[in-house]
Amino acid sequence: MLEIHARNFPSIPTCLCKIGYSYTTTVNKIALVYPRHRWSEGIILASVECKLGSTANIHQRNIAQFAKQNLFAVRLLKRIKPKAYLIEQVLPGEKSLAAEAPFLQQVDFHDLTGDIACTRKRVIASSHPLKFQPHTGRHITLQDILDLTDEQLKGKPCVVVSSFGTLRQTTQPTRTVTSNPLRVGPHLTDLKPLTPEQVSNVMGIDGEHIPYFSWPH
Repeated sequence: MLEIHARNFPSIPTCLCKIGYSYTTTVNKIALVYPRHRWSEGIILASVECKLGSTANIHQRNIAQFAKQNLFAVRLLKRIKPKAYLIEQVLPGEKSLAAEAPFLQQVDFHDLTGDIACTRKRVIASSHPLKFQPHTGRHITLQDILDLTDEQLKGKPCVVVSSFGTLRQTTQPTRTVTSNPLRVGPHLTDLKPLTPEQVSNVMGIDGEHIPYFSWPH
């Protein structure tokens, strides 16, 4: 994962640190890539991985460890004292984050931009209140993406099935993208996985940048 971040964001320094055990060790690691004298003017995003709490990882969940990591992240940020901070997490993280974070709210990123063709419900913990701006225009759909990327399914009414077996029309928002593929086709007996490029389009990775909120000045 660290290598992926380094390739995608080559101008941003990266380092590997095991969190949840030592505040001092973690703070010192952060200082290697983000100088201490800049902490008070910085905005820090500090989301820990969601696998231990995600419902999509139902057979390997560890809610106690997941909660511990969330609490560690918030307490770490309070020690660092940046200008502002934000933690984005799956919904099961709400209880643990609420114990420490000053502000908390649930959002569905699908409601904030027209570029995402899937639901993506998350809880947002932050140091300051955030005012999210809902998207009021048309939303891109998986059917729009198929019309542009799949000659066989172009213009055909299709269904999309998630890894949990839930079914939706391709004109509706798909379920949240996970590591297991969404499958699409004209009917349930003729389904195929979305390509990596189509999945990227569903998540809005290639979409136009739309600011979701404004940080306090």
